[in-house]
Amino acid sequence: MVWRAGSSLVACRGGRALLLAGGLALAASACDPDDSGEPVDPLAGVAGCEDAREWTEEGAIFEARVLERIGEERRTGGRCGERTFPPQGPLPMDPELRCAARLHSLDMAADNYVGYVAEDALGVADRLDAVDYDYGLWAATVGAGWTVADHAVDSWLESEHHCWKLFAAEFDGVGVGVVVLPEPEAPPEGEEAVPAHRSYWTLVVGDEVR
Repeated sequence: MVWRAGSSLVACRGGRALLLAGGLALAASACDPDDSGEPVDPLAGVAGCEDAREWTEEGAIFEARVLERIGEERRTGGRCGERTFPPQGPLPMDPELRCAARLHSLDMAADNYVGYVAEDALGVADRLDAVDYDYGLWAATVGAGWTVADHAVDSWLESEHHCWKLFAAEFDGVGVGVVVLPEPEAPPEGEEAVPAHRSYWTLVVGDEVR
């Protein structure tokens, strides 16, 4: 069974959902059909994920392209500063990691900040705990303002601090959450517009304890 999520195709195969982009299976999550025969939302079973299930098509397209691009980079291997990474397989989009990434991007968009920890002291680790992701280790990177997914990945690859997170063999899953805001309305006369980004990006990679 296949249905469309953003611009990507999602195929149900053996009770698993595979996010397909460029003909490659890039993600896996449960997707047993419901009584109507329609596949279940892959994030439906993730604890605390209610706010991250309704998503814009543009955001979902960005997320799918980031996932595809990471797979492309991992297949060829890469270099981050003095460290070289050999070719390896792509990372699957993990539903819990994706939910945590979306929740963090939602928080950044709501409070207009770019960082790993909000003013209320809640950070990416708290969001992983909230969705019951049992990790051995994890890493994240955030950003804002990009209007092309490849530009976001290029920026991460150019940073030695972030680059290794895309290649490290220690991780077995990835989550991408991209919030795209509508064009801001003009402020009332006499008031200045509050600076804000139109997009907020969170990437989380993790090693799940099994």
